Amino acid sequence: MVPIDVRVGDRVVYSKYAGTEVSVAGVAHLVLKSEDVIGTLDGDDIGALKPYGDRVLIVKAALTPSTSGGVLLPSSASDSVPTGRVRAVGPGKLRDDGGRDAMLLDAGAAVLYAQFSGMEFEADAQAPAGYVVVRSDDIMVRLE
Repeated sequence: MVPIDVRVGDRVVYSKYAGTEVSVAGVAHLVLKSEDVIGTLDGDDIGALKPYGDRVLIVKAALTPSTSGGVLLPSSASDSVPTGRVRAVGPGKLRDDGGRDAMLLDAGAAVLYAQFSGMEFEADAQAPAGYVVVRSDDIMVRLE
């Protein structure tokens, strides 16, 4: 048997179109694959998300409307460089033998991640540009 990190009663965040809805004794349930679980959450603060598996929670960097030389950029140009700072990392990808692949990033690392990857979450006071959760394979470059 392969261990799983999600326990009965955990509040999970999962992919938007994941799962199969079933009804058991008149009660609605959602059956998910472990790959569809993004993380667990104790409250409503997405910044406190505990990523699952090889996922990484990133505080998105604020978009810069101009270059260092003062040239104004259209929003489409500034959106093309998705960067941010790692807030939390999961325990690592679960292997078939029950072990885990090591995560190569720690909280606080500045990263560039693949555009259009992961799941985005709304901004709050701690992350004015919002959050994104990506798989570790979607992190292209460590910037520091």
